[in-house]
Amino acid sequence: MATKTDKNLYEILGVARTAAPEDIKRAYRKLARKFHPDVNPDDQSAEEQFKQISAAFDVVGDPAKRKIYDEFGAPGLEPGFDPEKARAYEEWQQRARASESFRGGGFEDLRGAGGFDLGDIFGGLGGFPRGGPQSGADIETEVHIAFRDAVLGGENEVAFTRPSACEDCDGRGTKSTGAPRPCPECGGSGRVSVARGPVAFQRACAVCAGTGQLAGPPCPRCKGSGNVERNVRLKVKIPAGIDDGQTIRLAGQGLPGRGGAAAGDLFLRVRVTPHPTLTRDGRDLSLHVPVTVSEAMFGAKIEVPTLQGPIKLSVPAGSQTGTRLRVRGRGVAATGAIAAGDLFVVLDVHVPAVGGNPEAAQRAAASLDELYASDIRAGLAV
Repeated sequence: MATKTDKNLYEILGVARTAAPEDIKRAYRKLARKFHPDVNPDDQSAEEQFKQISAAFDVVGDPAKRKIYDEFGAPGLEPGFDPEKARAYEEWQQRARASESFRGGGFEDLRGAGGFDLGDIFGGLGGFPRGGPQSGADIETEVHIAFRDAVLGGENEVAFTRPSACEDCDGRGTKSTGAPRPCPECGGSGRVSVARGPVAFQRACAVCAGTGQLAGPPCPRCKGSGNVERNVRLKVKIPAGIDDGQTIRLAGQGLPGRGGAAAGDLFLRVRVTPHPTLTRDGRDLSLHVPVTVSEAMFGAKIEVPTLQGPIKLSVPAGSQTGTRLRVRGRGVAATGAIAAGDLFVVLDVHVPAVGGNPEAAQRAAASLDELYASDIRAGLAV
């Protein structure tokens, strides 16, 4: 499942709540490079920090999720949380308090209060399910992929633990049809309490489907739950162009359903490992390439690496640091009707080190100074 933490997500990234999106992204990239498992192969704590950093950026780096987190805190990040219904409940609660109709002692009798179902605030996780077949819940986990695979597409393997239907009892929780027994999950009441942040309510027990009873003695293997934990490894096709924070949906790979109902879906939250030299902007890539003073002054043919293989690139005579050269089609790979992105090569003119012959370097520099037709700082003003 996705990594969770009780820490303030802004504190994990080392930014203020008022930080601008570009500052948040910059802080994430810096921390991701520092704590990435590939950089710290023997440091388990670094891997845990990397997961926390990724989980924090998934929220505060997304404007919509950040808004929900700022308003509701961690409970707002629960799968199925409905902010509109939560706001409606808050408004109803305020009106109830104002009219002295609000009473303490839990929320189990508030179904339908204020014109909405309190359980619906948390969608599939809350609610008041009836008896009969129930579809399996969706689950989410992370998959870390290389920058190259995000740009060109590829295949990755994801490993996680997932409850699956018990083979000994076919997911029924019992291997016989003997005398009914009280459900161990709800104690025979048919209902269980659920708490989500400041909201508490009751729902029908998922184990007995609200009946309070299970048929026959419990299955020894799954102890009556109908499910057993299994280690799952899946091969996942990575589509070209997927970006950090996006999700891949795998239908039917979530939690098993009950009573023959379909399983839920698995959502893979993609984490793209930053590249040491390439950066991405939409479907375009950028690469800073150093050139010598001579290459910049007189032009040259240089070899430039790309994700699709090396290319020969012409450096125009008179190039300066910051000159951008476009290489069409060497960015994010084409997908369907969407054309391939471009690679922008940014030139960095490198001045040679003086080394062990400062006199020769000084003479060469003086010769270059004579080639300036005018004061290069003549138009500088503040």
